Amino acid sequence: MRKCPLFAMVLAIILVLGGGTVFGQISGPDLTPLYNELGTLFEEIADDTVPHMQEFGLIMEGTGAAEIGPHFFFSLTAGSVFTNGILTFRAGDNPFSIFDINQILSEQLTDPTVVQYYDLTKTFFLNPGLRLTIGFGLKNGLEFLGHFGIIPQVATDAIIPLVMADLGAVTFNRFNAGGRVRKVLMSDDAGLPAVSLSAGYTHTQFNLGFEDLANLPLDGLSLSGVDVALSGSMGINTTLHTAGVELAISKKLLFFVPFARLGAWYQWTNYHAGITDLEITLSGGALPQALTASGTDPVVDRQLRDLSFVPSVGFELAMGKSSLIVFGTYNTSSSSLAANVSLQFRI
Repeated sequence: MRKCPLFAMVLAIILVLGGGTVFGQISGPDLTPLYNELGTLFEEIADDTVPHMQEFGLIMEGTGAAEIGPHFFFSLTAGSVFTNGILTFRAGDNPFSIFDINQILSEQLTDPTVVQYYDLTKTFFLNPGLRLTIGFGLKNGLEFLGHFGIIPQVATDAIIPLVMADLGAVTFNRFNAGGRVRKVLMSDDAGLPAVSLSAGYTHTQFNLGFEDLANLPLDGLSLSGVDVALSGSMGINTTLHTAGVELAISKKLLFFVPFARLGAWYQWTNYHAGITDLEITLSGGALPQALTASGTDPVVDRQLRDLSFVPSVGFELAMGKSSLIVFGTYNTSSSSLAANVSLQFRI
């Protein structure tokens, strides 16, 4: 079976919710060191992914200039958050003795191109997305827009068996929807720029799960010279709410429209993760026979609250009833950068 960096990416998302939780003692062998190290891994993953996941809820609303005018419009936007890597501890000192994650994942990869990409993800990683925006403007300067994006479960069901056939049933889907109301405070006229103020809300839902952890390529786990195998069903549900206001300014120079924005966005995020029917099997080494330990299924709940200030700059190339919009954003709370490209059509 040909391995790929998908497992490394999926494992990173799976473990983001642990946040240092130690699941505690279970009946059978003393696995406290194993659980403590899982907690360390959870903390490392959370530090890498949570801030950039929140940034994803702030991008790709599909507009450029501060004023659209009395038109109906729709736009298709592609964008991505640029992060400083995933599982970034792989690039520094290894904090693990039981879970040597870098070695475990590296052993699964043989293709030179895949290995090169895997190494790149230690210091650089993209969180991409695609959204459709539909809206309209009125003559009184009020503008309304809604945006929507989805990764459907049916796409996962079709792709996963082609990439990793032995992975078993996988849940992977993402949904994003929101809207804004914008008021034009000053129109672009007589050398003066357009200025507008908007308020909006975005809801993001992300679901991920594995039917059985035993299907994951986790060969190489050991504890005191004893092989470790994990089994159980894992599921994650993540809900992100984003609400706030944004001030925008733009100036049309023939067909070129530079613009800048400053937004203040409050985000509240709820994570729920759990493993059902968790079993840990120890075998090999000095053990006369395999030992299986099971106990209370681990469940993790986390809530985050953040206020982010997000400046944006970009330009719009207006070509009749259509526009090409390019802009970038920066999140002051997470230090995340994002880039967006939109095609907008007006009627």
